[in-house]
Amino acid sequence: IAVDSLPANLALHPSDTTICPGETVLLSSAAFNQPAYPGIEFQWFPGQGQDSLSELLVKPDETTTYLRKTTNGVCLDSAFATVHVVTLPQLTVVPSDTMICIGSNVSLSLTNLLGVSDITWSPADFLSCITCENPVATPTTTTTYTASGIYKGCPVSATAQVVIQSPR
Repeated sequence: IAVDSLPANLALHPSDTTICPGETVLLSSAAFNQPAYPGIEFQWFPGQGQDSLSELLVKPDETTTYLRKTTNGVCLDSAFATVHVVTLPQLTVVPSDTMICIGSNVSLSLTNLLGVSDITWSPADFLSCITCENPVATPTTTTTYTASGIYKGCPVSATAQVVIQSPR
């Protein structure tokens, strides 16, 4: 007499997690003795092209709930995992592109800052401050400044170019 059965713990880990855009996460279960379940099969929804594996490496573009159906003969188990993807704010620098005469300056201002921390500007050259929201730039050559920060554990950035007008 053949008896169908499934491993005791097929819950997916992590079952509920948050990642930054572009990151991956491995969805898996506790290890089990694969030879003890020769007929075990796995199917993932949404499919990722790796349906036969007990674990799945995912890189969703948006928050997604994954379902893994595990079968062995007539035995069936369903396990769910939700991967939340942080929606980043559209950080911008105003003005984004500007032209000044050598010796002049321009105030750069970050917008959409709600929830953004650890602001840093680079390069630091010719900026009045590098950890503030609104530095004054006085570059001597055309410079692209990048403002970087952290939002819900994820990196965000924006750039602005200050062009030095050539004397006529």
